[in-house]
Amino acid sequence: LKGILQDIETNSQNNKIISALSKIQKDIAQEKLVSPAIWMMSDFQSQSNEFSQSLKNQLKNLNNGQLLFFPIKYEQENYSLVNASFPEQLLEINNELKISALLNNEGNSGKIPLSLFIEGERAGRTTLNFSERNELRTDFSFIPTKPGVLNGELALSADPFMADNTHYFSVHIPAKLQVLLVRNSDRDSPYLTKALQVYGKDKLQLKSTDQDAFATENLFRYDIIIFSDLEGINISQINTFLDQGGGALILPNRDGARQNYNQFSNKIGLPEWNRTQNFSENNYVKLGNIKEEHPIFQNIWQGEKKLAVQFYQIPWFNITNQKVLASYENDAPFLIIPQEQTNVVLMATNPAENWTDIQLTGLFVPLLHRIISYLGGQTDFNFSYTVGDTIQLNQFNLDNTQNLLISTPSGREYKPEVKQGEIIFKRTTEPGIYDIYNKNREATSFAVNISAKEKQCQYLDSEALQKFSTNQNNLLVYSENSSTSQKTAGEISHWLLIAVLALAIFEIWLVRGE
Repeated sequence: LKGILQDIETNSQNNKIISALSKIQKDIAQEKLVSPAIWMMSDFQSQSNEFSQSLKNQLKNLNNGQLLFFPIKYEQENYSLVNASFPEQLLEINNELKISALLNNEGNSGKIPLSLFIEGERAGRTTLNFSERNELRTDFSFIPTKPGVLNGELALSADPFMADNTHYFSVHIPAKLQVLLVRNSDRDSPYLTKALQVYGKDKLQLKSTDQDAFATENLFRYDIIIFSDLEGINISQINTFLDQGGGALILPNRDGARQNYNQFSNKIGLPEWNRTQNFSENNYVKLGNIKEEHPIFQNIWQGEKKLAVQFYQIPWFNITNQKVLASYENDAPFLIIPQEQTNVVLMATNPAENWTDIQLTGLFVPLLHRIISYLGGQTDFNFSYTVGDTIQLNQFNLDNTQNLLISTPSGREYKPEVKQGEIIFKRTTEPGIYDIYNKNREATSFAVNISAKEKQCQYLDSEALQKFSTNQNNLLVYSENSSTSQKTAGEISHWLLIAVLALAIFEIWLVRGE
């Protein structure tokens, strides 16, 4: 058996047990095998009750065979780095960047060091004090001092199993954000353009286009798109842009055309615009509740906080399951992040005279800049994938997709594939940093990690397997002390055999196959 395992080609994709059993059935039927012996290796991770039920149903379909499980007992002692994430923050040069790590202990209490590395240099270190079988979350921070791609990793000190001790990440610090302003007409307020130009050409490249010309734009060139109206916009084009990491700032139409907005809003996950309140210049509403802990508002006021902005037209949006960052005094939402689109910000006002005077106050320019910086950060740093993923390279905003080459963590190089017009890379078989080269020059990077589900220890142990066997006559769990198993061993050659070796939970990603 050891020799067979050494020669077999392995597949590291997860959650494939059900499909593997289905494929076994088809192969038996197609090949018309009379007495097949099939070996399938898995830890049979159970992610949910639905998984267990699906597994039972699939095993029942193998009604012409005898299935013999070989569970292995072991003592589980392991520290694992389950996942790492970047909390909401502004991603800019010389601005502190935080990364949060989630760790798990499946053994006794103890202390273990955790380190942060940026471009191979240690940037932080802490010692974690675990109690018995618990989870911990800890944060690191570092300050990017130059634009471009920063590759890093979080690393636990060695324990008996090394494969889950490291989490990789690839952070892109934008040198200049590419912004597309889509105008409804020449009547659109000029204040947006003027405020964005204050940002400076060294930080932002702005292009304006009319709605009629939007369909001709190559959206992969931009980090952020600003819409003052959705009427006539190709929604599938917007969804593709958002799905591949782009950010969007959306404002109501200057004319208050609620029907135009609602006609398209649900197609991109925006809240419905229910009604509009109008006030006179002498009877206006100001800003009320503001989530000052959010990166958009953190330290935005120099000295005394000023909320003297006046609003004369107030849209009321359905905020069920929406994230509201700021509200008006009458509790209508002012700044919203839709639940289904975290890289979208909806500002419930238009910087025009019949709406508000925010464009004439000192709040407008820094607020707009913070929103753009926030959306730009959401766009650029979350290129993190799991082993087995297929990567669409179009989303990396590469100027030239010809002659691309992908270098894996172990140094192997592959050309990407072209499938249905998409440039894809499928050989994500190992965790680590993958570099994308264009004409022998490094263009960017992305990180690949073992799936967090592979580290959560939800699996079918010997006791769980025994429950399967008591419900079905053709399922047996092997035991050295069982006379039934000895009798069964002599009959194996006459029956369909699936031998399941329940390996240690964290070893399986190395050897899983179909």
